[in-house]
Amino acid sequence: MNCVTTAGLVDVKFTGNYLTWCNKRDNRTYTKIDRVMANSEWLMEFPDHEAEFTNPSTYSDHSPMFVCSKKQVDNKNKAFRLFNYWVEEEGYHDIVANAWRTRVVGNPMYVLMTKLKHVKQELIVWNRERIGNVNSRV
Repeated sequence: MNCVTTAGLVDVKFTGNYLTWCNKRDNRTYTKIDRVMANSEWLMEFPDHEAEFTNPSTYSDHSPMFVCSKKQVDNKNKAFRLFNYWVEEEGYHDIVANAWRTRVVGNPMYVLMTKLKHVKQELIVWNRERIGNVNSRV
């Protein structure tokens, strides 16, 4: 596991079978030996992806793994954009600092991702209340 830690790999969120291997003998043994792992760059690039472990086939003693997007396509959702001028606006630094102080428990990647999402949500509200729709004013 030292190489996994050194490479900064963590398990990708998954659904389906937790136990991914079976010896397929009369006295069955089940265990989790198969994993889908990724580093922080991959998780940031594909935050809506997760692994799915399905039932083992008759040809293998391992559960097949599929990695796919779980995000529903919705044209109403727009990408979050942080405008450079925000950092000069009154209250910006307080919003970010307060949002970042949120206590989160978990592995370091989960903590980072959760805090970034919290900062984003707080900035969206702040932008709506303080700045308004900048696109309609341009």
